[in-house]
Amino acid sequence: MLRFFRYFLELVYPSRCPGCGKLIHTGGDLWCWQCQTQVWNPRMIRSSYTEHLSGCYTLTDYAKGMRKCLIDLKFNHKVSSARGFHLFLEKFPWWDSLADFRVAIPVPLSMEHARQRGYNQTDIIFEDWMIKQGKTYLSDGIIKIRNTVPQSQLLRNDRRHNLEHAFHVNRDVSLKGEKVLLLDDIYTTGSTMEAAAKALKMAGASEVTGMVMASKAP
Repeated sequence: MLRFFRYFLELVYPSRCPGCGKLIHTGGDLWCWQCQTQVWNPRMIRSSYTEHLSGCYTLTDYAKGMRKCLIDLKFNHKVSSARGFHLFLEKFPWWDSLADFRVAIPVPLSMEHARQRGYNQTDIIFEDWMIKQGKTYLSDGIIKIRNTVPQSQLLRNDRRHNLEHAFHVNRDVSLKGEKVLLLDDIYTTGSTMEAAAKALKMAGASEVTGMVMASKAP
């Protein structure tokens, strides 16, 4: 009966690839094969090893359908476009190496951006999946204590200084000795990840590794 109901829903409300909008038969995959192969490129970003961050994984390239999907999620309030992100999380090949990372924390938005958007896009991407994997997901584990100029408006050398002392770990959170998986939607220069990782280390985390949905960095 459930199978028939799903089939009926597909006929009445056919799924569309969030990358290109093409009609697809779900079959478990919410992205068409072409869009998947254009962006799927899991890797440890070579430039992501910093003083406080033990590297950062990206699942996809920030290009084509993924770029469109993330822009829609962040700026056009198309939360439904995030349904297909779990496909890439399921395909990620190195979950075993992250088994000891029991805590997952998203990079926070400023209070102003959180109020304007109504949600943190990183929660939309990762929260359900991380809980499903048995991680302790702390959506407010890090707090952004001051508003900053959007990183996208700054030159590379200015980004790090822009985020100095911008993040603070929630005083109700205990991270002593914990390995933390730090999450964000996009990795550009790594300045945001490094600043947030520094706050986590200062709060007692033993190791911080990053994970993002997309990046242009090799």
